[in-house]
Amino acid sequence: NFVTGVDTPNINDLAAEGMVHAAVARSDIAHARVVSVDAEAALSAPGVIAVWTAADLADTVQPTHMPAGPNLPMTNGEPAYQAKRPLLTTDRVRHVGQALAFVVAETEAQARDAAALIFADIEDLHRGIGGFRLERG
Repeated sequence: NFVTGVDTPNINDLAAEGMVHAAVARSDIAHARVVSVDAEAALSAPGVIAVWTAADLADTVQPTHMPAGPNLPMTNGEPAYQAKRPLLTTDRVRHVGQALAFVVAETEAQARDAAALIFADIEDLHRGIGGFRLERG
C-alpha cells in the first residue's frame, strides 16, 4: 500500500478545525536588487489572514536570518563560517525562488492566489558570462 499510495494517508488530506494555509511569493529572477515589495493587493484578497514581507519582520521577528547549513567545524576544529540567509528577501535576490513574502489564508488556493498578487519591484542584475549580457528567450 505504501508503494501505490492506496489507503495511505496523505498530509494534504489532513484537516483540523481552524487550520490555515500558507504560500510563499518567490523571485523568478536569479540576481536582482529589491526596490520594494508591495503586498497591498494580497492583503485585500479573499480569505487572507496575514501577509509578511522582510520589512514587516525587521522589528518583530528575531532572528531575521537562518543558518545556511549545519554548523560543522573546519579541519582545525574552529567553527566554520556561517552565511546568514534572510527568512524573506531584504535588499538583494541571490537565487531563483528566494522568498519575497509569506501569505497565510483560510484555504490553500486562497494563499496561492494571494501570493501571486504580490508585486516586487526588482532590478535585474544578471550580467551573463565573460562580461556579455545574456538575453532571455
